[in-house]
Amino acid sequence: MKRFLLLALLVTTTSITYSQEVYNPDRHNTSLDNAWLSCYTLESPNPTRGESHWVMYDLKGSFELHEVQIWNLNDGGDVSQGMQDIAIDVSIDGENWTEAAAITLAPAPASGYFTGAPVADLSGVPGRYILITGVTNHGGECYGLSEVKINLQSASLPISLVDFKAECGPSAGDVELSWTTSSEVNNDYYQVQTSTDNETWTDVAEVTGLNLIEENNYSYSISGSNALSYYRLVQVDYDGTETVLPVELADCTSEDELFVIAPNPVVNSTRISYLPMSGNDIQVSVVNAQGKLVTSKTISNQNQDMLNFDLDMENWIPGTYMLKIKEGPYSEQKSLVKM
Repeated sequence: MKRFLLLALLVTTTSITYSQEVYNPDRHNTSLDNAWLSCYTLESPNPTRGESHWVMYDLKGSFELHEVQIWNLNDGGDVSQGMQDIAIDVSIDGENWTEAAAITLAPAPASGYFTGAPVADLSGVPGRYILITGVTNHGGECYGLSEVKINLQSASLPISLVDFKAECGPSAGDVELSWTTSSEVNNDYYQVQTSTDNETWTDVAEVTGLNLIEENNYSYSISGSNALSYYRLVQVDYDGTETVLPVELADCTSEDELFVIAPNPVVNSTRISYLPMSGNDIQVSVVNAQGKLVTSKTISNQNQDMLNFDLDMENWIPGTYMLKIKEGPYSEQKSLVKM
């Protein structure tokens, strides 16, 4: 949806400020009362601009910014105070700024038929705050403009996700999350979530959005995670709207963690922990040193994260045994010692 923002130049700064009334949508009269004029410099909201002649607008929400039309200072008595070189900066949060355009304006004709002219197309750059800085003027003591008009469109998606990674950290249970966006608009924060089954999700942390027009880079470290876990981000706008982003799996299991027998050696009983690799039932068998089957059982695999079961060996003859687990095409075996 297209909108036009008519910046009436009624802005509170510590510059000299005048109100403006526009009676014709195109023509602009020659009254100084219908203009904005700054006769001394102030510290700019954009630190890179330093002390300068500037005016800032808060759109009360983020928009895509398009064509800019400017009426230079159309004072019938002195158009030399009109701006010549102008910088237009935009920001989502009022703190991080990007230069969207650098413009050179001709002096106004000091005519009631002055209709201004399109001076730049901001090509849909997102922004909530617009900062117009007068770099030079046409020789006068002050810096002024008569009117500014910007074509607005409602902003599209709040973020543009480039990638999202979940990687194993240096220690067991550590996972390093990282993600990059190419631009952000109205992004309040990211909710980091984790799951062991890709169905039930648990909130881990909130990461505040950077809301930069250029590339945004994030990282977050998690400790004490399951060896095999899913991760995702839920992006939340300032108005509470949520967008669920794609899921990433972190498989930080080692071969030892897939199949664990503890304690081993065994006095009375031990626990076997096994991470299923598929949805097939699991066949468990134990043979003695002569290869004779001692015990076997079938365990139904119900897509569990980690399968745990106890093996009672209290009445077994001391010695070395071989425990084998078979799950569909997968199989693995480990030695088991009875004390």
